[in-house]
Amino acid sequence: MQRTFCLFLIAGLSALSAVAQKLPLNHQVYDSWQRIGERALSADGNWAVFTIDPQEGDGTLVLQSLRSDYRKELPRGYGAAISSNGRYLVYKIKPFYASVKEARNKKKRPEEMPKDSVGIIELGKDSIVKFANVRSFKMPSEEEGWVAIHFE
Repeated sequence: MQRTFCLFLIAGLSALSAVAQKLPLNHQVYDSWQRIGERALSADGNWAVFTIDPQEGDGTLVLQSLRSDYRKELPRGYGAAISSNGRYLVYKIKPFYASVKEARNKKKRPEEMPKDSVGIIELGKDSIVKFANVRSFKMPSEEEGWVAIHFE
């Protein structure tokens, strides 16, 4: 009886230790880590926007309603600004990471590199208006309904 009990005890402990082994930290694990980058709240506190950036590759801009379950992920988005009236989100869209990397490897001139775009979304809706070949954009701090876009 004691012998059987000891056998089961040893088998149980060895199975437990096999399950509890931790994975080693190496460069493959580091590459899969992501971080929260830019963060912003709307003036009325109803919307949060933030970026999730991988170590290498295309990030995601996340638009989250703080009053409902509405959540929208905007691939490659960054530099977001919410209008002062809390109705619109304006953000930049990076070109695909792979296309930028390929252009750099081919040593293309700056004017031949892939360009950013701008997206405008009405908060709570799914439609996005996009403008290509954009250098920057600016929104007024108090006036509503305006955005200035600087094209390449």
